Amino acid sequence: MFHFLRRLFGRRDNQRRQQADVDLRTLPAFGKIDESHRAIFRYWDGLRERAADPLEIWMAIDNDPEFIGDKHPQAVDDGESEASRIMGEMICRAFKVKAFDGSAGLTLQERLALWSVFCGYADDLKKSTSPWPTPPPATAATPPGSSNGTTAPSLVSG
Repeated sequence: MFHFLRRLFGRRDNQRRQQADVDLRTLPAFGKIDESHRAIFRYWDGLRERAADPLEIWMAIDNDPEFIGDKHPQAVDDGESEASRIMGEMICRAFKVKAFDGSAGLTLQERLALWSVFCGYADDLKKSTSPWPTPPPATAATPPGSSNGTTAPSLVSG
């Protein structure tokens, strides 16, 4: 671990600094992450292949001003055109793709297919990754001599 710091701060010439540039995936704290194990979602945007962090996409979907996850996908399946419009626009915003304009972009059907593929990918990713350890729930501190967890002395009339 200190070898990395020694390399980084040891000599100040350009050659030494260039050698100190290190890929974060090789640092001991991160371990060695094989490229095939990275959770990167890859998709076609109508012009080129794109790569994105699935959590960023999920947060964009979750924070979309129009899209309601419990309502719109089912409404699209039922054939509602307004729900299809809302989902199509949400997909453009979340995945940073453009609607087909005659020469480039994704058609509505392709955007809905992108949504479907992403949902399957996210579901598979959720099943294949182990969650981070969850800290124990926070509890209120009980002062010494108190058995009921209150901090005020009990009033006893007598």
